Amino acid sequence: MSPMVLIVLVVVVAAVVMLSGGDESKDVKDRMNQFAGPEGMVDEEALLKGEDDKGRKKEGVPTLLTNLGQIFANFTPEGAVTWIQTRLEKADLPLRANEFAAIVFLSACGGSLFGLIAYKSKLAAGLFAVIGALGPFVWLRLAAWRRLRMFNDQMLDTLLLLSNAVKAGYSLLQAMEMIARESPPPMGKEFQRVVKETGLGITVEDALINMKNRVPSDDLDLLVTVVLIQRQIGGDVSEILDSGWGSSSP
Repeated sequence: MSPMVLIVLVVVVAAVVMLSGGDESKDVKDRMNQFAGPEGMVDEEALLKGEDDKGRKKEGVPTLLTNLGQIFANFTPEGAVTWIQTRLEKADLPLRANEFAAIVFLSACGGSLFGLIAYKSKLAAGLFAVIGALGPFVWLRLAAWRRLRMFNDQMLDTLLLLSNAVKAGYSLLQAMEMIARESPPPMGKEFQRVVKETGLGITVEDALINMKNRVPSDDLDLLVTVVLIQRQIGGDVSEILDSGWGSSSP
């Protein structure tokens, strides 16, 4: 593609995005509700007024990214959407797949323009376009890796808290609610999601399996397996947790 054609394409897309209003408030509301859960649903009327659910003014709504994401939603393959959305959830990034695709496009265009301006070469423009397109995926991978490392670092404290809560007479669900309240992210946030899913009628077992699918942690896999065994065969969950974790330790 000619560099001039690429520049014109970028300008046209930017103009369409800036001029197209779309239903941006609904799109933002849906995304906020997705991460807020049923207890934090956003009031649509307040959002249209630029306020949050407590009546305070909101600022910095990502209109550009939202509108550009709506454009990319029309031609992003369904398989790519699923693949990207799964990895966005693992990295805990508040983006939709089509918005991430828009970021990839903008990054590729920026790289191409840099190569064209800095080296005045079509080859350099193409090379930097590829580098720019790969940049967001590297960022996504690093974000997921950093979150997984933090999650694993919190696992031992979570296990002790869960075991002690059950020993103190709490039910498994009450113990998980305590973890959701007292643990910092990402552990606390994941257990908040588990608690909210159970509040929507999902079984504890399925909610834990969903969390295990979101977080590819071997330690979490062991924890969920131990809890599922207890739910099936009964017994003292604290003893099962202690013995199960102890048997996995070197």
